[in-house]
Amino acid sequence: MFLTTDFKLSNLGRDLPIKIGNNHIKRVQTTKYLGIHLDENLKWNEHVNKLCSKVNRSISGLKLARDYVPLYVLNTIYKSLIQPVFVYCDVVWDNLDQGLATKLQKLQNRAARIITFQGYDVRSAQIQKQLNWEELASRRQIHLSLLMHDSVNRNVPSYLSDVFSNARENNPYKSKLRNSEYNVVLDHVPKTEYCKGSFSCRGGILWNSLPTDIKTSESKAIVKRKLANRQANY
Repeated sequence: MFLTTDFKLSNLGRDLPIKIGNNHIKRVQTTKYLGIHLDENLKWNEHVNKLCSKVNRSISGLKLARDYVPLYVLNTIYKSLIQPVFVYCDVVWDNLDQGLATKLQKLQNRAARIITFQGYDVRSAQIQKQLNWEELASRRQIHLSLLMHDSVNRNVPSYLSDVFSNARENNPYKSKLRNSEYNVVLDHVPKTEYCKGSFSCRGGILWNSLPTDIKTSESKAIVKRKLANRQANY
């Protein structure tokens, strides 16, 4: 499998004579690695489709159980069986297009309506608030922010932390995303839309958009609490 843009894939042709020794290597368009379904252009269609199929089966079980158990048990079932599927490695595949993001959110909305016995005359945001749930996009942003906190504070492997430098470091060869001493600077600034979906670009832009009090927090627990309070006030 080749990971590149649609344009470059179209110029590769279908069959390429790639061999290891005398063994011909078969080209595939998608593959599963550590629970993540990768496709050739990293658009995550295959991963989202597989994720939705798995969540739909769990939601069907949730619907069968709702007539026999109270709301708090249904909520526990959701958080134990369905929510982990939604958030597994979400910082990797967070660069979704709007269509895929909406597809996932509709599934969470459906689960919320099943648990609360609410119809479509009630807004999804109201049901989410009743259950004290975060929308999936907001949760993915929190997870990315937490990973950025670890990266900035060098609590992750060097291949992640070395992607960024602190804006306080005086280096004229690096482009600052915003002028703030607690911002990060990308060592390699993406120049194409394809590369702007990378962790380094998404994470850097998100981190630099956060308030200083969040970026200077001493622990991830504090960051998480502040981010949750910030989103609740929106």
